[in-house]
Amino acid sequence: EENVLAQVSKVFSAIAIIISVFSLITYFNFLVNKEKKNLSIRQVLGAQLTNNIRYMVKPQLLNLLLTSVIVMPVSYFLLTSWKSQFIYQLDLSLWHVFLPIFSVLIIILMIISVFSIKVNHEDPIPNLQQ
Repeated sequence: EENVLAQVSKVFSAIAIIISVFSLITYFNFLVNKEKKNLSIRQVLGAQLTNNIRYMVKPQLLNLLLTSVIVMPVSYFLLTSWKSQFIYQLDLSLWHVFLPIFSVLIIILMIISVFSIKVNHEDPIPNLQQ
């Protein structure tokens, strides 16, 4: 019975992660489409691809940093207090808190980079006429 519960937990965790990644893709697609005109203006004025990616990534990294500073102590405290209720306890290290944040950082960088490269390779004239 515990094996079935473990399998069901794994399946639902995978579904939740997939939904989260699709949500991030949708959000950053919306964000890049909203900033498409600004990116095209920067491209026409001679900005490099790396500058456009940095322009799009910087505010998102600041948001991630702010939420991480708030969430890390809270999650560490909640996990340690929840863990103390059990007789057999595993050690909780900081990588249990840093790994999800680092993985979200990598996903954000990849998604924004792909969408920014896509906009950068498009013709900027139609974007400027909008």
